[in-house]
Amino acid sequence: MTNIGTQEQCSAANAHDHATIPVEPHPSESETIGFLTVFTSTRPSQLGKVYSVLDGQLRKEVAGHMVEGNYTVRTFTSAASLAALLSTIGTNQAICPSLPRVDEPTGKIVTEARSKSADALARTQKDFPFKAVPGVLTLDYDPPAEQPSLTRDELWAKLIFLVPAIAHIGVVWWCSGSSHIHGPAGEMQGLRGQRLYVLIQDISDIPRAGEVLRDLCWLHRLGSVKISGSGSLLNRSLWDEAMHQPARLDFIGGAICTPPLHQERGEPVLLGGNGWLDTRSHTWLVEGR
Repeated sequence: MTNIGTQEQCSAANAHDHATIPVEPHPSESETIGFLTVFTSTRPSQLGKVYSVLDGQLRKEVAGHMVEGNYTVRTFTSAASLAALLSTIGTNQAICPSLPRVDEPTGKIVTEARSKSADALARTQKDFPFKAVPGVLTLDYDPPAEQPSLTRDELWAKLIFLVPAIAHIGVVWWCSGSSHIHGPAGEMQGLRGQRLYVLIQDISDIPRAGEVLRDLCWLHRLGSVKISGSGSLLNRSLWDEAMHQPARLDFIGGAICTPPLHQERGEPVLLGGNGWLDTRSHTWLVEGR
């Protein structure tokens, strides 16, 4: 496992707009080029979670939902270049595996109600579908409230057990934007959610591949049933299946920390190998077994 990239941990440094910085502007013809979308919010000016201290206790609020902003399609050619891209994302930004329906690599984002009159796109499944191009399959792990979190190594081992072929695929691990919040006396909130970003050959297959992973979790007793506040039974697997829907935002830019708080998330970590997963091939499920 290799650490890659750097990130400023306080919210002031994270707030910069890095959307126009190219990752690898001149890939060779033999390299696979992956795509993802970076959303930058201008209204509100911050996204994600806001942490502060009240009466000695950590308090969490939501910064706001994006009303206006812009999108930029970014490229990467390896897990290392993806990790470098992730470490540029600020607290006014979010990433999304979906791509704009138009061919413009940059553009304006408004609410769905304003999208037609403003000649802009909205963050909807219609305007940001999964296209038949390489990109990332996001595996979002959040531990149940009543259970301790898996470690990174434990989570990686479970994924390799489910899909041995991923051991040879480029994967980036990083903890969620809510992890490792520190105060003057030390850490007040440790490891929370975790992300595994898997390089795949065809992001249009994400919904189906996500269902396969869900079924594998249940087959190997890695599923559970949660009772909602209204009493409904909710089926849950190891991963948040909502992330396999188009136009889902991933707030990986980190927390907005109100002084004296700060965040120490570390850097993205490279796992696996150098390949790109072909989820449409049956071998991704049987290789290595």
